Amino acid sequence: MMSFLARKRSDAPARLWLRARRKSFASIVVVSVLSGVALATLTGSLSALAHTELLSSNPAADSSVAQVSDITLTFGDEVVPDYTTLTLTDATGATIGLDSPTVDATHTTVSAHIEAAPLPAGAYSVAFYVVAIDGHPVEGIVNFVASGPPAPSPAESTMPATSSAEPLVTETPVAVAGEARLFTASNSSPDVTWVWVGTAIAAVVVVGVVSAVLLIALRRQREEDQRASK
Repeated sequence: MMSFLARKRSDAPARLWLRARRKSFASIVVVSVLSGVALATLTGSLSALAHTELLSSNPAADSSVAQVSDITLTFGDEVVPDYTTLTLTDATGATIGLDSPTVDATHTTVSAHIEAAPLPAGAYSVAFYVVAIDGHPVEGIVNFVASGPPAPSPAESTMPATSSAEPLVTETPVAVAGEARLFTASNSSPDVTWVWVGTAIAAVVVVGVVSAVLLIALRRQREEDQRASK
């Protein structure tokens, strides 16, 4: 009987050590999971703050196309529809009329129909200004050449004289040379302070939770190791 009790007492430190190791392993697993959640949260926040860029356009940059009736630009991330501007000009700098730009459901593709489509033959430039979802403005120019029908000469576009005594009434031109047609709702970029504030708060909360759990786990492990060694 005495030998059994002595053997049981001698096995007690081993059992305590094994129990402490198991709890330590569980604490490490919990900390690892929380760290993964923190990393995913921060990664998602940073991806939301990534700046966008122009991926493709139709017409493509520096291309030559036969018929051009619409301008389409595709960006790598979402853009704000109310802060999207497209301006089409010819080789002389005269502005070509465009309908108001539209943004698709993904908020990544911007399109505008040319009012006097198709474009006559000549070189053209599309100046774009968009605001990414993080508030970062992106602007650039896409140059292309249209090989459509030649533009009418001044002699061909002159209207014939009328024998009527009534005065000739002409419509006011939509596009004026050198004047860009802007369709922005405002000249200022949207306020994205809430994005930065939300990201900072999320980062502080996640780091605080992970640090607290790690400190508690290490303290318990130290106490259990001390009890097991006695």
